[in-house]
Amino acid sequence: KPVYLRKVDFALYGAAAEDENILAALRIDQPLSGDILHHGKYTSYRDKVRNRLIERGYFDTRYRENKVVVDTRNQEAEITLHLDSGPRYRFGQVSYTDGILRRGLLEGYSDIKAGDFYNVRALTDLSTALSNSGYFGSVSVSPDTPDPSTKTVAVKVRLTPGNRHVYRAGVGFATDTGPQGQLGYGNRRLNENGSRFESRLFVSGVTSELSASYRWPRNDPRREWFNLAAGFNHEDTDTSKSDAFKLGISRSRRVSETWLEKPYLELLYEDFNVGGADPLA
Repeated sequence: KPVYLRKVDFALYGAAAEDENILAALRIDQPLSGDILHHGKYTSYRDKVRNRLIERGYFDTRYRENKVVVDTRNQEAEITLHLDSGPRYRFGQVSYTDGILRRGLLEGYSDIKAGDFYNVRALTDLSTALSNSGYFGSVSVSPDTPDPSTKTVAVKVRLTPGNRHVYRAGVGFATDTGPQGQLGYGNRRLNENGSRFESRLFVSGVTSELSASYRWPRNDPRREWFNLAAGFNHEDTDTSKSDAFKLGISRSRRVSETWLEKPYLELLYEDFNVGGADPLA
């Protein structure tokens, strides 16, 4: 016959006892009176509780009492799990690898501020943002050993520069334009301010295009940047010829994961000639 839980005595002491994020997580999969005793599930829950506390910055967490008592005669068991979280640690100083981007721009990728409560999620978000920026070949975000005297955790961000120059080339053939080819060049990191440059040349028997853009980030490089673009387009068909010159500036701001706000100002000059009959005849 299975052994049922007669009593579950769970208690949390310390600062975490008022942390709603911790309390909500501890209610998930918590053993309850009347459940069948399962040693594996109990061990998993016990370890999950401690790991969750450490992830939230309760580095002094310890078990006051941790035991399972089984009454084999009555096929019953009691669980006692008392934890003391101690105080919650805070973030200390955040250091970055020098010589790639200016510190102010790097800090724009992070929501971590010295003195904020420690949370491992903030470290993960910082690592993801830096990796997605396109500036770095490798990113390592790691906390130092917690300092029990100050109750703080310093963070080290180690970065290596990514490939700065990008070259593209291609050739092809299309039934409406004939042979065609293109060249492209990009500089992903023009300077320590994070500016980028991209250019493209496309040539075919009908259409030719030359374009270039210069982009630089704002205070929050994850969500806002400016872009200056210029281009020239020439088209020559059997019935018309046209030239177009374009110059524009825009500001892009990511309002949400699915919404991008992009006001812009664009100057366009076109010169064209259409053959055939006189349109006024």
